Amino acid sequence: STLINSTEGVLYAEIAALSDDGTNKYITINNGGLTDYLFFRYRSDNNFQVKLRSANTDKVNQTLTLSDNLDLNKIAFSYKEDEFKIFVNGLQIGNTITTGATSAANTLDRVDFSRYDGASNFIGKVKAVAVYKEALTDAQLQSLTTI
Repeated sequence: STLINSTEGVLYAEIAALSDDGTNKYITINNGGLTDYLFFRYRSDNNFQVKLRSANTDKVNQTLTLSDNLDLNKIAFSYKEDEFKIFVNGLQIGNTITTGATSAANTLDRVDFSRYDGASNFIGKVKAVAVYKEALTDAQLQSLTTI
């Protein structure tokens, strides 16, 4: 879709897993291939992962421990050239990553409730999912994710 900006933006979700059942659950922005994607994933080990891959290279790969995977969490990942941030429930997680490229323009073209290749469907509660075409400020990310 032309509504997705491959070079800058935010993936936001207010989500919860239905159970800690040892399966992977994905929400992705992708191009249907293995070279360029961004995902939120409840991992099979009950951790949460945010990953950005562009031009077949991982740029961000962050594993988080949420207070409870079964509770709704507001999660935002902001990306633009040399600036990557993760906010969860109103707080920035870790430091801003200040190096790394994003995907080329018009590369990412779909949002899926599965892995980039269609496997590992998202099975959970979804209150909201949004894709912003521009990276947001820290204040905007904090406001967006505050419970």
